[in-house]
Amino acid sequence: MIGIALGMALQVAALPQTDPNDGRAVVECSVGRRGAVTNCRVVETTHPGPEMERAALQSVQRGRLAPQPGVKEGDKFRVTVRFHVEQ
Repeated sequence: MIGIALGMALQVAALPQTDPNDGRAVVECSVGRRGAVTNCRVVETTHPGPEMERAALQSVQRGRLAPQPGVKEGDKFRVTVRFHVEQ
């Protein structure tokens, strides 16, 4: 498992998904040099659309990976971003 330190944007991950306005996006990325998060793409989302995908990508790409034994540059990982859509 890769440790990842992300900013406040992912701190909303505890939202229950019982409200139709709650959603999630699964983002797949690669491990870059010195813990950089690179080559990200949305692989799954409950609310398709460029705005949600862009927000999920930006949230993950702001993070840095913590060093983990056996993890090397180029390895892939996935992060689930949960969100609430204000209507």
